[in-house]
Amino acid sequence: MLHLLDDGLEAFLRAELGPAASGLDVSFALPDKDWAAGVNRPTLNLFLYSVSPVSSETAVGFEQLEHNGERRRQRVLPRMAFSYLVSAWVADGRDEHRLLGAALAALARTRPLEPPYLPEALAAVLPHPMLQLDMNPPDGTDLWPALGGRYHPCLCLVVNASVDPAFAVVTAAPVEEISLSVVRR
Repeated sequence: MLHLLDDGLEAFLRAELGPAASGLDVSFALPDKDWAAGVNRPTLNLFLYSVSPVSSETAVGFEQLEHNGERRRQRVLPRMAFSYLVSAWVADGRDEHRLLGAALAALARTRPLEPPYLPEALAAVLPHPMLQLDMNPPDGTDLWPALGGRYHPCLCLVVNASVDPAFAVVTAAPVEEISLSVVRR
């Protein structure tokens, strides 16, 4: 599932950045000093640093869904928060700020990550992932030395997404009419 979420985020950012995304690499690698030494093109790095349950969206029970004309009953899917550090890697500081600013403009508004950006398998999981910037990001002064790299300004993107452990069960159409008859024997 994580690779599908990564693909959806990359497609979304490329579309939102428009012409600024031409010639841009998007990486999901750990931005340590070895990785940074190999960066030779403008790169937007989205490092997944945390996965945790979303307690505010915890639900229990079953829900009814319709998918491709087929009614389904499934357990309410667990919601997880996937936290990414978004950083720009460009040789010139001003260009780095332009790229990070463009990413900020694309991510500043809380919104769902929906088709056409989502790969087909992830598009079928409802509700769709929700993108939002984290109001309590990790302290960069502790984080970057721990990664073994130099300090970089970054955004903290949180993607709240349902995780589908394939509990869906095909069900019959709902009962629309009940009839009763009496027969004399």
